[in-house]
Amino acid sequence: ERYGRFWVDTQTFTWAHERIMAMHDSTDYMTFDEIGPMELEGKALHATFKAVLASYGGTVIAVVRKPLLERVMETYGISGDNVVILHADKPWEEQLEKIVK
Repeated sequence: ERYGRFWVDTQTFTWAHERIMAMHDSTDYMTFDEIGPMELEGKALHATFKAVLASYGGTVIAVVRKPLLERVMETYGISGDNVVILHADKPWEEQLEKIVK
């Protein structure tokens, strides 16, 4: 399937969903790189991300481009209290204290 200038094998998302949900109870962290335009259109890992947010007890880390952040938070019902924003243009060492307690 073509998405913008990219060709995407949609079976990859089915494969990823199965793997992510299988690991659901055996890990403390889940990372999504990235939640973007395809997910916001209900494609790609939209259903997986939504399911993980609804039922996962660990920490979810998601990469979201700054221009999409508000829309992602609104779409997935993520409150500001549950978000730590790290900036790609700043050294990670300066931001580490935001996520390590």
